Amino acid sequence: MEEKDQLISTKEPVRQRHKIYSLCNTIAFVIIICFVAFMFWIMLSGLKAHRYGAISLAQHDQILKPIIDKNQHRILLLENGLKVLLIHNKQATTSKVALSLKVGSYNENEYLGLAHFLEHMMFDGSERYPEPYYFEKFIEENSGDFNAYTADVETNYVYSISSNQLQKSLDMFSALFESPLLREDNAEKELDSIQNEYEIRVSRGKKYEFLLKLLSNPQHPFSRFSYGNKDSLQKEGIHKALRDFFEDNYSSDIMSLVVESNYEISEMQNMVDLFNQIKNKQKQDSFYIPDQKPYQGQKIIHVRDDENTRSVSLLYYIKPLNQNYKEKPYDLIKQLLMSNNNDGLIQYLKRNQLIIDLDVDYLVTDDNLQFSVLQLEFIVKNTHNYLQLAQIVNSYLNKIIDEFYETKENFIEDSKYFIQYWHEQQEIESLKFKFNEQVTKDIQEIAHNLNFYPSQYVFAAQSTYIQYDPQIFYDSILDLLDANNLIIVVSDHNSKATISDELYKINYSVEELNSENLTFIHKTIFSKNLIFQNEEPIKYGLKLPDLNLYIPKDLGIKSICRVFEKKNQGQDVLLQFQRHEEMVFSSQQDCLNHEFQYEQNYPIPELIHKQLNFKFWWKLDRIQQLPQVFLAFKFQYLRPIGFLDLMKIQMTEKLMQSYINQKFSQANEINYKIQVKSNEDHLELIIYGWNDKIRDITQSVLLDLTDKHLFDQNKQLIEQLALQTKIETEDFFEQNSFYSQTKEHYLPSVLFERYIGPKHIERSIQDGDFQNIFAHQLKSSIITGYSQGNFLTHDAYQIIDDLQDIINADKKLVKEQIFTRIFKLQKNYIFPFISASKNQQDPNGSTFIYFQFGQRTPRTNAILNILQSYFSSQVYLELRQNQQLGYHVKGSMKPYGCLDGAYVYVQSAKVKPYEVQAIINQFLQDFEQYLMNIDAADFLSTKESLLRQLNKDKLHYLRYQKKNDYSFEEIEILNEQINQTSIDDVIKFYQETFRKANSVSIQIYGKGMARQILKGNQRLIEVIKKNNEQDQQVLTFEEFRNQKDRLYQSCIAKLSDI
Repeated sequence: MEEKDQLISTKEPVRQRHKIYSLCNTIAFVIIICFVAFMFWIMLSGLKAHRYGAISLAQHDQILKPIIDKNQHRILLLENGLKVLLIHNKQATTSKVALSLKVGSYNENEYLGLAHFLEHMMFDGSERYPEPYYFEKFIEENSGDFNAYTADVETNYVYSISSNQLQKSLDMFSALFESPLLREDNAEKELDSIQNEYEIRVSRGKKYEFLLKLLSNPQHPFSRFSYGNKDSLQKEGIHKALRDFFEDNYSSDIMSLVVESNYEISEMQNMVDLFNQIKNKQKQDSFYIPDQKPYQGQKIIHVRDDENTRSVSLLYYIKPLNQNYKEKPYDLIKQLLMSNNNDGLIQYLKRNQLIIDLDVDYLVTDDNLQFSVLQLEFIVKNTHNYLQLAQIVNSYLNKIIDEFYETKENFIEDSKYFIQYWHEQQEIESLKFKFNEQVTKDIQEIAHNLNFYPSQYVFAAQSTYIQYDPQIFYDSILDLLDANNLIIVVSDHNSKATISDELYKINYSVEELNSENLTFIHKTIFSKNLIFQNEEPIKYGLKLPDLNLYIPKDLGIKSICRVFEKKNQGQDVLLQFQRHEEMVFSSQQDCLNHEFQYEQNYPIPELIHKQLNFKFWWKLDRIQQLPQVFLAFKFQYLRPIGFLDLMKIQMTEKLMQSYINQKFSQANEINYKIQVKSNEDHLELIIYGWNDKIRDITQSVLLDLTDKHLFDQNKQLIEQLALQTKIETEDFFEQNSFYSQTKEHYLPSVLFERYIGPKHIERSIQDGDFQNIFAHQLKSSIITGYSQGNFLTHDAYQIIDDLQDIINADKKLVKEQIFTRIFKLQKNYIFPFISASKNQQDPNGSTFIYFQFGQRTPRTNAILNILQSYFSSQVYLELRQNQQLGYHVKGSMKPYGCLDGAYVYVQSAKVKPYEVQAIINQFLQDFEQYLMNIDAADFLSTKESLLRQLNKDKLHYLRYQKKNDYSFEEIEILNEQINQTSIDDVIKFYQETFRKANSVSIQIYGKGMARQILKGNQRLIEVIKKNNEQDQQVLTFEEFRNQKDRLYQSCIAKLSDI
């Protein structure tokens, strides 16, 4: 009896059905471990003469991986303790390499940001390759890319490169970790880069992690300023500290390396032998994890936020995610919190107008191995109800306990519903994992997993539910109900702030959750949680999700072998492949043996339905053995639509997407993706998922799209979405980078006279009649359909018939041609803007120069694709690496509307945009000389690499979805034109078209930078005109709009990206 009483008064353990076997299982487990250790010792003894140590790591057949992953794997443990995963991917066109190191900002001393600084300085050069930044240049020159990040307890490096240069790149890469030079001469460049990163990071976006750092115990490493800037790093002794940090911490036994390439495993194994030269400093057992909790909960933080978005966030201190990676209790809790079912948490809060939206995610993941932070962020109309939100969340968490557990004789055990729900979620996540080719794509995450998780889970650590443990789940819920783990953050531009932090650029105040607050938020606690008992608890009528009805049952790959109906006397019955009579076989078995040749013989989609205003493309794709299909429908409007109607369509898109997300919430959970996207000239519907039920889902969505009365009884949803859209629009300049602002707002405003603001949204709401205009546009449009995947023509024709029945696609034939209208640049323009953000301290500026070429021809399309290969890498190499202009530098060929073009973008706090303008012009002159120095062998190699990539892209639906382009006829023409293009053609185009092209330059000045420039009552445009040395017209946007002689060009179609 004493034992039972004790169980009731604390966190009660769950009595599982298999509990009686736990002692036997423990003994058996210990025996197995001892046996494995003994075998490990024996193997080590026998392999000392080899370059690879014996390993207790998983081999190919032990690694949990997607069943569609056909790659070969081998895990090695080098003599110096470095773990290696080799991936042979025969389909790879480039090689990828990542190295994870268990060292991060927690290892720093008094120089804050030192680990991040070393990450940057590592690329300075090595004793074996002393030329500064030689590795980076080598990567760029061989069609590669590189990146790195520094976290609390990890630094992770990654790069890609042409496979023919993999071995040399590995030699250079390994040399960086053996003997980096870390020269003082180049430190200033990297400090500029770090300063720029810091200023961008603190100038915009939410700053929840910064708040937690400010609240933390100063003795805890989490409290440290881990980004670093010039103030923390530009100090006496920094270079010795940098060298000491490398010598003390960069050790092979806390490193993991992943290499993926089309080389054979044995060849790659020889290549990575180079990494044996990295010193083993015996750091594995000295890894530092603090004992004390970094910060205390039971607090309310009020943040004065310059952004328009009002939000309430509940931040929960939880156990580190890697501690229970097999059970993943918080992943399951996230799933329950985000469920879109009726009377679930989200729908209840929206229906009662308490929130606009909710997002649940991890603010801190497993980066520090001590703790994680789960964040519930509510976007709200006002922030007054933050305690009620916490109370309702507690009610929902309590509902989970009440439904998932049953009380029997003073014990608590898991309910039948919990067992069913957990196994259902395990099945869902297992299906996602088994058929998800993207799981093995993120090589940085794979390197991280190899370093922090058992090797058999190198792909599955974050993806699957491996082990059922209701006790761990129960304890995790109770942790969330414990106010000691809760911090409430209220973010509003009207919040009273008593503390101003200059480092993180944040204004806030802190108060304790007092006893009255605690009593209120725990008023909903009842039943099986005895920490907070209430005799009359508040109940909100919340419900947990039902079991999922969309889990696919048929996961088979479809066969296209069938009896050919043509039967002539004296002839055997023949078999044919779909529509192609030349692929004829004499027997069923012969056909089955060769049917997958179909995809090889016919890689381009086929036009299986063609009428004047409706065509449908079909592509069979079973190469990856995915029992899934991708469907896309593009509804091209017949006539240009007015601005107000465009607003209505965009509002209806949001309404429809919200409605679909709720209606098909269970389908979304099982990885069906349904997306409605609107544009100024078309609407697009994307449906992707398992073959099972794909037709039923498509029919239902099409019926909803054309239902004129769908939202008649749902005015509240309309008002809710309208408010959300207005907030998003107002918040655009706070949440988005200067780069996004330019591409999505400023440049389209110039080229297309298109701008959507809060006033336009209000007008569209007042005018109403959303769904009617939506349905009308769909039923009077030109339709292009496309299917790809495990989908036969018979399946596609069913979809075609359904669409014709619902939309009446062929009832009215149309002959109109569709035009797009764009501003034709007749001179060079500069448009300067002071940032619309409310951030008064932003020291950044950006320059975006767009060059307009003209209408595309097959030849110019080929030239631009080739030019892109050189242009983007040289922009980055020269402007970012050599001149260190800024942290964000990008160059690309990019069409706008129906005209081809190109752009160069630089964001910097170091150089003013009007100064960047002149530097870019000089770069364009130098780039011409660079093109003239390209030799024939290099040019041929570039074309071959480009053709390989294009031929790979054309096999995958994402290419068409991303570019909104279903013009499959053009692919072969492009390949042919690239083959015929010479380097002289490229140079001639650059000289005669690119260099003579008119341009528009969008310059954005952060308010902090603008204050540095402007003196007294000086206007920004006056400063720009004074510093403008080129033949460019400097205008405000208002002056431009008032010009009467603007020339607009109308042309057919809209170009897809290069």
